Amino acid sequence: MDRAMRVLILDGSPGSRAGLRTMLAGADVNVVGETSPGPEGFTLARDGQPDVILLNLEEPLLRALKTLEAMVTNFPEVPVIAISSLASREHMRKAMLAGARDFLPKPLNRADLREALETVVRSEEKRQLFRQSRVTATPDHGSIVAVFGPKGGVGKSTLAVNLATAMAMAHQRVALIDLDVDQGADAMMLNLTPHKGLIDLPAGLSQSDPELLKSYMTEHPSGLHLLAAPTQLISPRDGGLPDLQKLLETMSSTYEYVVVDTPSSVNEHVRVVLRSATYVLVVTSLEIPSISVVKRHLDTMRGWEFARDKIKVVMNVPNCSNSVKKGDIEEFLDVPVFWSIPNDPKVGEANQHGTPLVETSPRSKAAEAITALHYTLTGLKPESHGAARLLKPLGLGRR
Repeated sequence: MDRAMRVLILDGSPGSRAGLRTMLAGADVNVVGETSPGPEGFTLARDGQPDVILLNLEEPLLRALKTLEAMVTNFPEVPVIAISSLASREHMRKAMLAGARDFLPKPLNRADLREALETVVRSEEKRQLFRQSRVTATPDHGSIVAVFGPKGGVGKSTLAVNLATAMAMAHQRVALIDLDVDQGADAMMLNLTPHKGLIDLPAGLSQSDPELLKSYMTEHPSGLHLLAAPTQLISPRDGGLPDLQKLLETMSSTYEYVVVDTPSSVNEHVRVVLRSATYVLVVTSLEIPSISVVKRHLDTMRGWEFARDKIKVVMNVPNCSNSVKKGDIEEFLDVPVFWSIPNDPKVGEANQHGTPLVETSPRSKAAEAITALHYTLTGLKPESHGAARLLKPLGLGRR
């Protein structure tokens, strides 16, 4: 940034605002306004055009959280840093789910505050450059949802298949890519027999007619289009994977949602998908080895300067025998659990029969949780009043 950083302070305490002004004093920071959280903050944000907003989050939380959500909704290009003496995991989780880019516990020190400001502004500048480059090249893209389970057996493919099916059942144009060329089972879970798939795509297909791309996909009765992994193991002599960056760009210009079921092992192809995704659903079970592997990968992805709200941890509960609690997982991972899939014997039954759970047992606990996750990610509303209860799965997800 080649000019002074413009900062707006929203804090109900005049003394606290004065303390922040003192910390921010310097030639490279300009406080463009200060007020309490509320309607006046909206006017200052609109007129002052800040680069970042500092918002004090104290009890009672309702007004501050409403202000935070209003800022994120109306000024999505302006990152908000929450500051609070309420430094519990629950308060941090509420702030992050409301859209805060960072959370700083009190008491503050000048160095941490300045570092947080520079980090969120620099990250937003990169996001803006990325958006501009995509808009210039391809003006209308759908969302890419990467389902990533860095340890096998956590229910990653079950979630990917059912989430994509739920989207298709809601009359969205949806593609599912099975990127696990060694162990991909999405076709089997959908009871499909693909004649073409991912490794059959010719070089340069991403520059061709989207209808040609669809000829390599298999349609499910729900309307979902599957780009399947090979049904047999491939050898080094077989054709390699296509240019995934171009493939994702082409598919996201054709489909409203592209769900990618990634393999457990991380390679360059997986990194391309994770970087390109709109959302990364990181799936973990309640087992200690799974949680530990997820933490290592989350730590790595933090170094990629992802937008903080891009990564969503999904807790899959395949059984009730483990004593690890959600709060323990959040503390260990240092991120909130975004969603939870409850223990449900119907999941195994559906997988055995090769049918998506959301189709065959839509009122089962796991199906309702996955359907609610779909509504939360897409922003769609349930078609019936009876389905409105889906938006309250275990008290998790955005409100």
